[in-house]
Amino acid sequence: MKKRVNSLSILVLVTSLFWLPACLSQQPGPQEVYRQYRMILSSSNNFDAISNLLSSRTLKASHHYIEKLKSRGISEAEAKSNLFRGRKRAFKYERSRKQTGIHQSGDKAVITFEVEDEELPDHFKNKPSVDSVVTIEKTIQEVHLVNEKGWKLDHTVIKPGKSK
Repeated sequence: MKKRVNSLSILVLVTSLFWLPACLSQQPGPQEVYRQYRMILSSSNNFDAISNLLSSRTLKASHHYIEKLKSRGISEAEAKSNLFRGRKRAFKYERSRKQTGIHQSGDKAVITFEVEDEELPDHFKNKPSVDSVVTIEKTIQEVHLVNEKGWKLDHTVIKPGKSK
């Protein structure tokens, strides 16, 4: 009996040692990464503070934008500041949004928000893709994330929610 208890104890110990690294390496989910991103945007003015939350594609585009501005004689610090201000501007309608869903499949996730009527952004006034005959009741904001060794913010899409 004592031998069986020792064997069982060793089995439990070995099993827990295999699961420990998996438990400790749990990455935050897409909603938590987006929450961190929003928190940094509201509390910082440093582009480098959000760079670890952005996907490789977004970082590549950001660095291309910075290099383009540097070639025009703007310092790297000012280019990063402009980029960060642009990202902050996208959150002008943050208070009037409500999350309506999250869809996750494989290494991609989309968090969907609905912007309330009284705060409709003016994103659609000159876009031929929006049917002007149909009334736009609400604005939908989609936040796309990808899993690149942890969830990273890829891009944001703002589109009209048309009445039916």
